[in-house]
Amino acid sequence: MEVPNYLYRCWSPASVGGLESGKMITNTLDVTTILTDDEVDDEFFCHQNPWNRIPTGLVSTTSNFWRALHIAFRFQHEGEDDCDIVLAFISPNKQGTTRVHHGFDLAEWAKNTRSLPTIDPRHFKNEWLYEVQIPENHVIHTVSLATVLARGFSLTPLKLNPDSSFPNLEDFLACVRVEIKKPFDRGFACGLAAFDFGPRAPSREIAVGLADLPLDRSKLNHWQERVLEGIDSAIVARWLDVFDLVEDNRRRKKVVELEFETEVLRVL
Repeated sequence: MEVPNYLYRCWSPASVGGLESGKMITNTLDVTTILTDDEVDDEFFCHQNPWNRIPTGLVSTTSNFWRALHIAFRFQHEGEDDCDIVLAFISPNKQGTTRVHHGFDLAEWAKNTRSLPTIDPRHFKNEWLYEVQIPENHVIHTVSLATVLARGFSLTPLKLNPDSSFPNLEDFLACVRVEIKKPFDRGFACGLAAFDFGPRAPSREIAVGLADLPLDRSKLNHWQERVLEGIDSAIVARWLDVFDLVEDNRRRKKVVELEFETEVLRVL
């Protein structure tokens, strides 16, 4: 399977690393390290164990934008400051020698060669793992959860008892999804929400993720095509608003400059 055009990662001071793997942070590996295939398999064997506390040489990302949001709001629920919770948008197909591995493939290997009958590769179908670190030139944008919320992004149906455990991804989505029956309106709402993540973020891909559309556009049914039309319309409308605002500010600047020049001439 080809690496998706965009990947996402969320981290905070309480999580391992930012763009670096746990082993790079502990100086076990450095940026020049190139892992062998056997070493990658060994690292994943530790990585897939939820109880493992030994740093690994892999950095986890996801192609599922909802999963990144789930992690961000879990950190918030656990008491971390919104300003410290970071969402990163990654373009893995830029030039470089760093390898990115599909979690599904590594899980298949672990199941077949490490005698792990309980591991389900499907749980890793959206996970992509960098070796050692994520190159800085692969990161196209980062934004804090605080900034996203300040811009108006909201998961209003999500109401949790602070003392309760945070729901898994499936239950989380059941809480926060707002079902908009008309597909165009659903797409338009997701398109507008995507802009809360910043102008450098991949707005269309974010909106597609929020709308739960498949990454493979060739597999869209008619209802999903209407959702995508709504997304594209929202993005065009938003950029037209920005263009109008820029033009308006430009005209105002020209008026100010003209008034200043007139005042200078009057004094002279």
